[in-house]
Order: sequence, then structure tokens, then C-alpha cells
Amino acid sequence: MARVPVTVQEVGAAGLSLASDAMDAANADGASFANDGDKRTFLMCKNSSGAPITLTLRTTATRDDLAVADRAITVAAGARVIRGGFNASLYNQPDGTIYVDFSAVASVTFGVYRLAG
Repeated sequence: MARVPVTVQEVGAAGLSLASDAMDAANADGASFANDGDKRTFLMCKNSSGAPITLTLRTTATRDDLAVADRAITVAAGARVIRGGFNASLYNQPDGTIYVDFSAVASVTFGVYRLAG
């Protein structure tokens, strides 16, 4: 398998029903999504498994010749988390996408959303 590109869903004035949003299954090889750097893009992850998982957002930046550590986000068993406002200079890969990895994928879904401007 390979890293899976995920479509960013627009959240407009009419909103987006969480009951009907398209959540993707987590992929063992990770995912990528477009980030334009305006800090209106966010990721939601739902962990329906019986154990916590870790999402890892890959960074690309260096500060004072030191690599900035990847961002690790713990998602408790049965929980849902939202993270966003991704700084492009910190997270964007050369192609303008962000890479996210999952420590486990069974019963884990996620979606990427962008507030319409």
C-alpha cells in the first residue's frame, strides 16, 4: 500500500452534518491532504477501538539547524479529536500536502475539513 491522498471537505455557511460526513478508514501507510496554509483546515479522527492510538503529523521545518519534531496526538479509546490551523511552513511537504500517520488503524476513521471563506 501507499500513503492515501484524502479529499478536504468544505464546511460552508450551511454547515456539514457530522452524522453524514464522509470519514475515511485509517490506512496503515498513512494519508496526505492538501493544506493551503490559511489555517482554516482541520483534521478530525475518531478512534472506535478499545485502545488509544497516536496520530503523527510529519513536520518539514528546521529551526536553528534543528529539525522540528513531528507532532504526536493521542486519541483515547472511544474518543474523537480535532486538530487544525496547520502552519504551512511547519507541516507542508514540497507538494503542499500534510502527511499524517496512524499507530493503529482498526476501527479508526478520520476526515479533513476546511472552513469556507
